[in-house]
Amino acid sequence: MPIKILLFLMLFFFHYLTVTKAEVALKAAFVRDHQLWIKEGNQKLQVTKDKHVYSPQWSYDGRFIA
Repeated sequence: MPIKILLFLMLFFFHYLTVTKAEVALKAAFVRDHQLWIKEGNQKLQVTKDKHVYSPQWSYDGRFIA
């Protein structure tokens, strides 16, 4: 009997749980002609000009690039 009650409670709680998703635009950094570019969605943005860039790296949280 306690197992049936436990299963019922689990089903009851799982029914009312809400699932949330965060749609985050993907970002990519790349080097083209020794210049740093960032691509967000379908848009490309040149970040540097007249610099010699190689091996860009994102910060651990993905907010900055070095």
